[in-house]
Amino acid sequence: RQNKFYVNDEYITGDVFTTSVGNDANSGIPSAPLLTLTAAYNKAQAGDTIFVDAGYYQTNTDITLNKSITFLGTNYQISPKDPSNPLQVNPARLTESVVVNHKFIIAANDIRIKGFYFDPASKTQIQQTVTTNDFDNIEIEKNQFSITSNTTLINITGKQITPLVTVNYSINDNRFIKEFGTGGTTISINAIDAVQINNNVFTTNNLYFNNARIQNGISVGNLAGDVVISNNKGYQQNFFINALSAKKTTITFNTADDCNRFVFAGSSNVNPNEIEITDNIITNPKSNGGPVLSYARSNGTNLSSPNIAKIERNIITLNGTGLTAVAQSLIAPTLDAASANTQVYIRNNKLTITGDFSSLSSPVSYVSAIRFLTNSRYALVENNEMEFTATNYGSSNKFGIGIIHSGLQPGASFDFLNNKFSGFPTSVGIQGSTGFGQLPNGVSLNINNNSFTGDVMSINNGTTGQSANASCNWYGSAAAQNFISKLTLPTVDIVPWLTNGTDNDAATGFQPVPNSCDGY
Repeated sequence: RQNKFYVNDEYITGDVFTTSVGNDANSGIPSAPLLTLTAAYNKAQAGDTIFVDAGYYQTNTDITLNKSITFLGTNYQISPKDPSNPLQVNPARLTESVVVNHKFIIAANDIRIKGFYFDPASKTQIQQTVTTNDFDNIEIEKNQFSITSNTTLINITGKQITPLVTVNYSINDNRFIKEFGTGGTTISINAIDAVQINNNVFTTNNLYFNNARIQNGISVGNLAGDVVISNNKGYQQNFFINALSAKKTTITFNTADDCNRFVFAGSSNVNPNEIEITDNIITNPKSNGGPVLSYARSNGTNLSSPNIAKIERNIITLNGTGLTAVAQSLIAPTLDAASANTQVYIRNNKLTITGDFSSLSSPVSYVSAIRFLTNSRYALVENNEMEFTATNYGSSNKFGIGIIHSGLQPGASFDFLNNKFSGFPTSVGIQGSTGFGQLPNGVSLNINNNSFTGDVMSINNGTTGQSANASCNWYGSAAAQNFISKLTLPTVDIVPWLTNGTDNDAATGFQPVPNSCDGY
């Protein structure tokens, strides 16, 4: 039987698959194509492929895909991204198969939609709302989506049951273009397991478009399972990635430029979750008051395994020049007191705060490289490089690492090891409700083998509650008298400190010469 159907509009310009114009009375072969997507879908059976040629396909009729079908546009083999500048369209794209005001509703397994240009008007383009059935193997690839309203373009919700049975969804190598001032969400995923959102671009119709930002580039909502978001590029988003409540979320090798916030990743369900935010590059983040990269966990009371956040090898550069507000911090883990067995690892990141802060509405607004370790049970901050070179700033609340004492639990442990701090008003600050210090009793804080150079205050534990162990650090000099001269205390206890500040390794962080902790 015939298992391939061809569609063409009323013109042959730019055609790739067919040799004549379309007519729904035709059989749907290349020499006698159909005219509409609906006619082709009605003729096709499960497992068939529909080839849609160059042209415009405009209809107000949505198609409910309740059988396994592959839809291929003219560019199903050609990426929409320019290899030399992924924010721009690929000049190698063929004349597009343009779908106008037409919605695909997923209601079966094995649906593939590739190589189109979607002009949505105000419609969601690809939607799944049947939450009583489970589907799998859905691919959305090599398409371009025009964003012209606040409507979510790809809105997918699976069967809301645990364990998840709606699986294997891939949104890969697409280009999303904001045409004019719109908010909304571009991709929304809920109650799906084994999700891949890779190699997509979220941009504007030109690189200087400064109207309303897209609210969320990618939003992962309730009950999601294992989600991988990798190698995407975002430009001028509000939240580039808003990843909530997934069992495991991997956010890696993405690039965000001129976005308000890169990612808010967290979970509010009781079951353990794991989040990895690694190897991303974030430049020119603007501020809506929140942190650039944040992890939040609340009510994770299931003790079967730990709640783990790994924030590693990211590069974040905040330039405050011209901004009226700055982010609270570049990295901010925020944990609820009810969340049990939480572990946060912040390692091998490069964090830079620079620029002229004179235009801030409040120059004393705080901005830290890492802040808000509230309610953590264990936190390892290791081998990071944190640099503060901003000018015209208020001196308060500018931390390399800032700990808010509120919510810290007895038995909690913090290790700040082998980090490079440079130029901060306060490199490490413990901040209580009435000032600096007040580290609660029973909280272990180890600050070792770090480099503090060009800072105003290296470690501020203010009015000490629980002491911090801060031995074996480099303070810019091997001479004890230089170190002591920085302090105004009547008596000074000198614990071992590093007498050689030479970094022994080119890796990120501070690796001093071995056995150089021999000051006393």
